[in-house]
Formats: sequence, structure tokens, C-alpha cells
Amino acid sequence: MKWTLSMILLFVFLTAGKPFEHHSHKFSILYINSYNTGYSWTDEVTKGLMDHFNKRDSFLIYSEYMDTKRYLPQDVEKWFIPYLKNKYRQTKIDLIIASDNSALDLVLKYKDISLFRNIPVIFSGISNPGDYPINRFNLYGVVEIDMFVASFDVIKQLYPDFSKIYLFIDKTNTGKVYQSNAQKLLKNKPNYELEIVDSVYPDNIEAVMGKITDNAVIFYQGISVDGGGKPVDHMVMARKIFQSARVPVFSSYIIDIEGPTGGMFIGGVDHGKLCGEIAEKRLKKIPIGERLNIPPIQGIYDYSKLEKYNLNPDLVPVGTVLVNKPEPLFLKYQNYLIGNILVIGFLVFLILLLIRYNKLQIRSKQLLKKAMERAFESDRLKGAFLANVSHELRTPLNAICGFSELVKVELNDNTLSEYVDVIYKNSELLAQLVNDLLDISLIDANALVVNNIQVDLEELFNTLNTQTHSILRVKGKSHILVDMKTNPKFRFINTDDFRISQIMLNFINNAAKYTENGQITLGYDHIKNFREKLNIPDIQGNEYLVIYVKDTGVGIETEQTSLVFDRFRSVDSKFMSHHGGVGLGLNISKSLVELLGGIIFVKSKKGKGSMFGFLLPIK
Repeated sequence: MKWTLSMILLFVFLTAGKPFEHHSHKFSILYINSYNTGYSWTDEVTKGLMDHFNKRDSFLIYSEYMDTKRYLPQDVEKWFIPYLKNKYRQTKIDLIIASDNSALDLVLKYKDISLFRNIPVIFSGISNPGDYPINRFNLYGVVEIDMFVASFDVIKQLYPDFSKIYLFIDKTNTGKVYQSNAQKLLKNKPNYELEIVDSVYPDNIEAVMGKITDNAVIFYQGISVDGGGKPVDHMVMARKIFQSARVPVFSSYIIDIEGPTGGMFIGGVDHGKLCGEIAEKRLKKIPIGERLNIPPIQGIYDYSKLEKYNLNPDLVPVGTVLVNKPEPLFLKYQNYLIGNILVIGFLVFLILLLIRYNKLQIRSKQLLKKAMERAFESDRLKGAFLANVSHELRTPLNAICGFSELVKVELNDNTLSEYVDVIYKNSELLAQLVNDLLDISLIDANALVVNNIQVDLEELFNTLNTQTHSILRVKGKSHILVDMKTNPKFRFINTDDFRISQIMLNFINNAAKYTENGQITLGYDHIKNFREKLNIPDIQGNEYLVIYVKDTGVGIETEQTSLVFDRFRSVDSKFMSHHGGVGLGLNISKSLVELLGGIIFVKSKKGKGSMFGFLLPIK
């Protein structure tokens, strides 16, 4: 092959080794890989090697790549050796790591040049160590087990009826080693016929696969060059073979590609890590033990493919990983469902216990006036306790609600979806009840704190406007109009924006609940500009903002408006039973308004709608 100067310079630029650690390290290692970056095996071996040395501060690694998947080794040698001599002529190399056959062949062939002379060599990815003078050159390294040889007995056990094996390889040096190993293995096995398939092209794979007999198996060893020696993507070739196969396909590429029935696997990362360990021991003169080292082998098989070809999954080796094994739907989610039920049951029991405890406290106050002081103290402690555990109660409830909704979306089983839907709806109701009861307890325990900051009411009301539309959409009432009436002259005020939002959302939820048609209006203005007559006798002075929510809902009888802010009360029990709720929201809002120094009010007329609002002092 004729190499131009520009091609050589480009290749040198792309593959030039760069140190990945500081130059003050004690040992320098030259890592020569037979192939190229971007090739999955090369990248995995390199990653394992670098992972090992990155954790140590006494090694400097130089990386070089020969790219023999695309170019003949003898052509690479012509420029690669001069390139190495020139680049490392002033660098002291303490050890060489040769990855795969071409790199090891190169190092041993030129062992007498100054760059390689008297330097220890560690190898990896060598599947034919018997062809090398291991002892004479004092070599240590990692052997690449021939996965066809390692898998043959397992294939026989899984599929005893096959009589022919199609071995898919290429015409590289590695492919020749695989072919030789397979022929040696089957030499004394007359019941099995071996056919080597090493002239495959991307466009003739289907034709080749169509000639394969039914009483056969395929073993894919990897194809990096086609029948004419042109480089191809071995992953693309593998996918085409797997997709068009009519018989079981075994391979060691099962980690990267879906399709084969299975096989035995050794990861390139494990190769690299083991090679790094051996190299470190060699440099530090630590006894290594065996010259030839083998990483752990892992069996991985596709359960669905075993079923497809009527192969018994129970016959795979002990420790094998079975992928795509179906799991019964109930077993998949049973722990989650049971856990949710237990948590919800415990929380319901806890709430009932707290409610019962409140009732007993009230009864004790009525019957034992002499113990009033102790009862108040006990109530205060209870509230403080609930204030401390409020986060712990809300967190599991939020998780139950969120994950119940997630499971409801993902489940395809109608029956379980119905069960999860019941859990989700009731956990939402329970969460609202817990939040209300905890807020009541915090209020009773005087544990609420006001955090006054400068608040932009225009920005706050824009957010409330968006939330109102969202609430109406969830309730199926998107036809109701939402209007805002604000006065930007009074947009900035010092108050607690979180409490203002909490109060307004209680008003908005009530408006959305009891309004079927018409509109909901959110607004604020100075009391001097407010046209509605409020009839609030407690007002002293004129420095108030009026903040309100007005609706065109069912309204309330005028004489009953005094009841709406009482705890556990509702003026329309029939309507409350239809829409839900326990009558805590407005009572909580009243307490929060008073905490902010304001005055809460309601104006309503039966059948005409209601206005809920509060006066907030601005000075």
C-alpha cells in the first residue's frame, strides 16, 4: 500500500500518544495498541488500564495506536517504528504494554532496537500465547480466551441436536487464530461439521444467512474487515447477522448488541485492569505468579431467545445472567403496593389517634377546670411535636402520591391500574387532610413565624392567576373566566408572601369548588379606592390594602356568613359532602390573616356569589 506524506502526518497527529498524568511520576509506560480509538474493544481495554493507573500517582502513560484494523501490519511498520524512535528518543521507557497480536509482534520483532531493548513487556488480548516465546522473552500478560472454545460445551448442553457450526470470522490475524483454534477443538469430534464464513460483505449477509441449514448453530467471532479486506463496523455486521438468523446465534458481543442467544463474555475493561495490575507488579518487582492470566468469564444469555429456539434456560452454567426474563406483574409491584398500603394505614391510624386525642383534651377541659393549665401545656407540647414531625409526615405522603401517579401511568394491567388509581386518589385526599391538621396544630401551638420581606403583589397575583386556571382545568371548569383587578400603585408591600399565597389559594379553591358558571376575580386595591361597602366595624384609620377573591358561585345566606370561619363548619353540608373537605381551610386562613395583623371578611348573597378577602395594614 502506498502511503503519502500527508496521510502519514495526519495519522501521526491523530494517534500521537499524550501523557495523562504529571511528568514528575516515577515510572514511564509505553502503551501500544494494535487497533484504533473508537473500536469498542480497544476503548474498553484502554479504559480498564487507565482506570487502574489513574488511582496511582507514580505512573506516566504514553498511548500509541497502530490502526491495523484498517491497514496491514507490514505497511504500518514502515512508518510506525521510525515515528516511535523519533518521538521517544529522549524518553526513558520503563515498561511496554502491547495490546493484541500486532502490537506484540511488532515489539518482539524489533526487540533489539534501542527503544525496546532490555525493557520488560506486558501483553494483553493474546488468544494464541503458545505461538510466542513466553519464557525466552520473560513475558507476562493477559490471555484473550477464545470464546467459541469456552462456549462449545455450553452450546452442546443447550442444543444437543445440532450437527453443523458456522463460524463467522474475518481474514485478520485474529480471525486466523480463531479459525485455527476452532479446527483444533473439532478435530477429534467427527459428529460436528465446521464451516468457516470469512468472506462476508454488508450487502450479501442475507444471502449467506439464507443458505444456513436448520440443524446448525452460528457463532459470531467478530468481523472487522469484509471479504475483500475493506474495514467494516463489526457492530453493524453483527446486527445484520443477528437480525436475519433462523437458527440460534452465539457470540461474545452480547453486552453491546441485542440479538444473539447468548455466550460467554470477558469485558475489555477487565482485560485492561488486570493488565495494569500485572504491569504495576512488574515495575515494583512484586511477584506475579502465573505468566498467563485470565480475567473472570461471565455467561450471559437471552431468556426470550432461549424460549424461541426451545432451549432449556435451566441448563445454562451456574452464575449465568439471564436477560429479558419476564417477571410476573404482581410480583414486580407487590412490594410497592403492600408498602404503600401499610404506610397509608399507619398514617390513617396516626391521624385518627390524634383526632381522638384532641377530643379527649376538649372533654378534659370541660370536666376538669382545675386541670386547665396542664391541659393547655399538654396541647402546646402536642402542637410543638406535630410542628417538628410535619416534614416527616408530608414527605412520605408526597412520595406516595407521586409514585402512585407514576405507576398508574406505566401500568398496562387494567386491574392493577384501578387499584393504583384508588391509592392515588385517596392518598391525595389524605395528604390534604394531613396538611390542614398540621397547620391547625402549628397555629394552636403558636409555632407559625411571619417572614416579612418586600413583596411585589403584581408578580404574586400573576402567579395566582396561572394557578387559578390550572385549578379550574383540573376540576373540568375551564369555561369559567378568570379576571384580575389590581392597582400597581400599591404593588410593593412588606409582608409574608408565602402566607398571602396560602390564604389566597384557600379562597381560590373555594371559589372554584362552588362556582359552575360565570367568572372568578382576583384583586387588590387601597381601601380608599375600594368601591364595595365592607361594613367592618374594627377598622381604625385608612392605611389598609383590600385583597380579595370574588366569584359568581352559589353564594351564602347573609345570616350564615358568620359561620364560615369556624373550625370544622360548613354552611352547606350537602354541598360539602359532594365536593369534599372537612371545613378547615377558611379557619386556617382566618388565623393566618390575624397573624399578619389583618382582618378577614366575607360578603355573599345566596345564588349571586361571594367575595372572600382581608384587609392588610400597610403602615
